[in-house]
Amino acid sequence: MKKVITHFDLPAFKEIVGDKSLVLVGGCFDILHPGHNTFLLEAKKYGDLLIVLLESDQSVTKRKGTDRPINNETLRAANLLEQTPTDIVIILPFPFVDKDYDNLVTQIKPAIIATTKGDPYINHKVRQARKIDAELIEIIERLEKYSTTNSLK
Repeated sequence: MKKVITHFDLPAFKEIVGDKSLVLVGGCFDILHPGHNTFLLEAKKYGDLLIVLLESDQSVTKRKGTDRPINNETLRAANLLEQTPTDIVIILPFPFVDKDYDNLVTQIKPAIIATTKGDPYINHKVRQARKIDAELIEIIERLEKYSTTNSLK
């Protein structure tokens, strides 16, 4: 099962996933590189389904600059489903603030929230994991040499 949904499709999402163990990750995933693939492959090992919360184009532009994203959210979602072990991509709307993330994570109820070591948003993820009694796992060190920014250079 490979699927792109929006946060509005959560009732259908619950029917799709049933009682499977869910691993949740998030990010931009603009240009897929070995760092992304390593992270997603490792994260997938912790559950039945790997779900990616994908940042919107507007969110990426706000965070990374006017020349980003290189690939629009539709293409980024398709690449994740075609080239990685991702099972479901949820494209987030803009703006999407901490309260929105908290509500969405509460509705999804993953068993695992996976992140990279040194994630600048770790405090938010710790809070979310505690709120839903999920396990927070820091999967791998950030592989800076494989960043999208470095790829563009």
